[in-house]
Amino acid sequence: MELICYYGWWVLTNGIMQYASFQFLTVAGTASSCPGIRCHPSAGYAAFWLTANGFLTLVNTAFHVTGAVLLYAILLILFSRFALSLRGSTGFAPAAVTITLYTFTEGFSALIMYWVSSNLHSAAAGQAIQMFLSLTMDILYVGALRLMQKRYSSVSGAGAEAHSCLFAACFVLVLSIEGGMKLYDFGFEQFLRTIGLSASFKLLFIMVGGLILFFAILRSFHNNLCLAAQQAEAFFLRKRQKGLEDYLGKLKKQNEEYASFQHDIDNHLLVVSELIRGQKCEEAAGYADKLYARGRFSTEFPFAGSTAVDILLQEKLGYAREYGIKTTCRVRIPQVLYPYELELCTILANLLDNGIASCMKGGIKQKESPFLSIKTKEKAGFLLIEAVNSSETCRIFKEGTGLKNIRAAAEAFGGTVDIENKDGVFRIRVLLCLPKIREEG
Repeated sequence: MELICYYGWWVLTNGIMQYASFQFLTVAGTASSCPGIRCHPSAGYAAFWLTANGFLTLVNTAFHVTGAVLLYAILLILFSRFALSLRGSTGFAPAAVTITLYTFTEGFSALIMYWVSSNLHSAAAGQAIQMFLSLTMDILYVGALRLMQKRYSSVSGAGAEAHSCLFAACFVLVLSIEGGMKLYDFGFEQFLRTIGLSASFKLLFIMVGGLILFFAILRSFHNNLCLAAQQAEAFFLRKRQKGLEDYLGKLKKQNEEYASFQHDIDNHLLVVSELIRGQKCEEAAGYADKLYARGRFSTEFPFAGSTAVDILLQEKLGYAREYGIKTTCRVRIPQVLYPYELELCTILANLLDNGIASCMKGGIKQKESPFLSIKTKEKAGFLLIEAVNSSETCRIFKEGTGLKNIRAAAEAFGGTVDIENKDGVFRIRVLLCLPKIREEG
């Protein structure tokens, strides 16, 4: 019974560590390989991971296989590649971080237990200290992984070069520990007896220095991630500013044309009037058609109240009209949402893109011309965005990336998404909670 409890203890404590490793890989690995996407692997992967590592723990506890850490590293890399589908340096860098931290944990545990066994001759007391030490190391390991997981998941998008540097640094640290302590060799315990207690203390200080260097590397990597995110944001802001400048330039040109048109409208009307009086109806009709065509520019630009939203609506609806899609736009953005133009553009862009794609797929089979309508309505602290478009009657609806992005953006406002697809009409309603304006006293 005592032996079963002993083995059970080691399986339990190592299971805690391995589950923390599994969580770190699923969050940090996918944040690096697929920025903005959060992976939620099935429970089967977690069960397989814990079972495999539990078996490895039992074997190591029963036969004292000092090379078990190396087997764990191999298992970790294979699991990351084939179960979690993490590829390249961006996927394997988190695995390297886990292996490095695990190696430090094993190294510190081995040194401490060597000192305990050298000064303590009671087997029962030594076993109790060993179990307490394993629990302490597990807590520190899990805490360190949680901290690093937050740093990985809070910022993503660094290039492969940064992850390659992190992977290489971790690889060098692991090799250094292995070379200095022979941690993966079967003669590890004999090596510690050979160097003696004084040398083992020096080895401890070297390990502490390596651990400090490891966390310094991680901090530098996190700073690089933050810098990459800031550069990406700065690029987006520059692109957005350029779009605003182009839009304002178009508005200025349109206003000049409109002012010129207004200046000459009296003369044009006089010409039409004289042609009619002279019973030259065909010439009057032709002149009026030319006048109408020239004045159509005044209806090309939507006015939603937000410059960024106006640009988006102009581009998307103009694209839809080029493909013969009948469009209707009645969008008005409340002033309280002006600071959230990026989120609004995400919702509207995906609504319009999905609508245009649906119209183009079903347009050939439809008897009537394809249509696309987008409207907003503000009431009682909510903004309702409704998009309606023609669709294939028998088309099987599947929720894709666009709708997932809409749901995510709506949830950020505490809102909901309602979808209806029947009788050749696709309708989606997005309800957003309007943020309250802070009143200054």
